[in-house]
Amino acid sequence: KNTSVIWTHFSSENDSQLATCNICKNKLSYKTSTSNLKKHMVSKHPTVAIGIDVAFLKPTKPPPKSLDSTVVLEEVDIDGELLPIEEINGQNTTASTSTSTRVQLPSTRQLTISSLVPKKIPVGSKRKIDEQLLKLFTKDFQPFSIVEDTGFKEFVNELNPSYELPSRKTISKTLIPAKYEECLHLTKEKICNIVFALLRIHGPL
Repeated sequence: KNTSVIWTHFSSENDSQLATCNICKNKLSYKTSTSNLKKHMVSKHPTVAIGIDVAFLKPTKPPPKSLDSTVVLEEVDIDGELLPIEEINGQNTTASTSTSTRVQLPSTRQLTISSLVPKKIPVGSKRKIDEQLLKLFTKDFQPFSIVEDTGFKEFVNELNPSYELPSRKTISKTLIPAKYEECLHLTKEKICNIVFALLRIHGPL
């Protein structure tokens, strides 16, 4: 899977060794290394910061250690009556002998616990959510500090616990400049395709 920070600004097709720049739409070869993609960002889009506090690349907490698959039981509740393990197994033990039996836990218990751990959001899905988040600033003119508000954080977490909000620095130094470069490229492309244009001037000459 593409987990490098550079994939914030590139997209790749399945079974393809070409990456498409999300800003200028140029296709570049990357094979197994992303150095070519990084050079493209530095030379063609120098105003876009890369590698700064990208949320989906933050080191995640190590998964909790799985429970020991065996548990020592001294007695078992059978039909409301607590019976020693020795009696259930038909073993004859003396009071001075300390015995215990290891009982294998069903694997479904571990599966249930692992299912409670939030899955890491894919890069493509995170990019789409980031695009919608940017509309708060480009359309509604909300301050970048909204991503630090407790209520907003809780709201986003309720919608998608796997999504981690980008920081103010990431928004101002990476996401917004990248969006600007993308819009600038699209505007230039439209102007280049214009066959003719008519300009009107209103007011006294």
